Amino acid sequence: MIIFNKYSVYSAPNKLEFEFYSPNWDTAQNDEKLLNFIKEHKPRSLMFKEQTLHYFLVREPDRVYATPKEIEELTEGNNIINNPFITADTPMQRYGFYGDPEVIDPLLVKLGEEHGAYIESMTELYNQDKNVFMERLGEIVAYDLCFNNIVTCANFYTQDYLRELLKEENLLKVISNAYLSKVGFPIEEKLLEDFKAATIYGVTSELFPANPDTYEGQSVEDRISAFHKSLDSLYKYCVGQWNGYTADEAVHNALQIFTYGQLYNELKNNLGNYPIKDVYNFAEVGNVFELLDVRYVGERMLDQYSTANFPKVLQSLYPHIEPEEDIWHTPKEESEEISDEDQAPQMLM
Repeated sequence: MIIFNKYSVYSAPNKLEFEFYSPNWDTAQNDEKLLNFIKEHKPRSLMFKEQTLHYFLVREPDRVYATPKEIEELTEGNNIINNPFITADTPMQRYGFYGDPEVIDPLLVKLGEEHGAYIESMTELYNQDKNVFMERLGEIVAYDLCFNNIVTCANFYTQDYLRELLKEENLLKVISNAYLSKVGFPIEEKLLEDFKAATIYGVTSELFPANPDTYEGQSVEDRISAFHKSLDSLYKYCVGQWNGYTADEAVHNALQIFTYGQLYNELKNNLGNYPIKDVYNFAEVGNVFELLDVRYVGERMLDQYSTANFPKVLQSLYPHIEPEEDIWHTPKEESEEISDEDQAPQMLM
């Protein structure tokens, strides 16, 4: 069996522009027909209905995707509909957002120059004074996050925001400060969830004693004290590793260093802000930083490529600009809901 995809291209809901076939999405994005349409019409966004087609061969090939020649032969004269060896999956929806090159291209150039100069200055700072470098970790992380996000996601944002941002003398500083002010790096809510769900991290039962004063010879105070000592030991080990970093390694790992330090300070100094029963159970987990790494460091890494927070950051900077309407994500009509039956593979006959 080999597969290929049918793409139906919409410029607005229910406005089909054209259709074409391609081996996969990566190839489809460079299809000549699509590129010519984008060049001519300059759409802000397009919706693609992607339908995967399975062609069953007598002999299985040593590959997954049909070749362009095979696709041309299989779809010529639309004989795909009457081909008993082809089945089709339920179409999926994809969206392409296209920014204004006259805005984005100079924006990325200016952004890259500022980011490069900032990273160079932080590298020099690390070599001069590691303590001051550590005090500025949150700022460094915000600069890096904002740079990566705009480079990756500029097409998705209201272009008028980017036009205004381009006018700023130090645009990366402006957007980073806005991000820290509007979004920042809070952890309290997540920690509260983790304390309440300690079983996820290996605590298999409720450990908090019926009598809070003692539990198998260990008081609640002693249990928390032991947790603090474990934290100290783990964090000391991390600091030992960080002290061995070169300036480049320290800048590259700023997100982890900052997040571990934030976790350590919160767990060390503010445990009284959380329910003691949940903290008591959570104290049974092993390497706290290793267990929470994906949840905190990993999710913050994903924020670099997420469009969830930046629209409100940009709106806070330029409230006079009206955000673009999302023409695609409107409530579905009842008739448009996909049933279980619709999800099954379909015969094109």
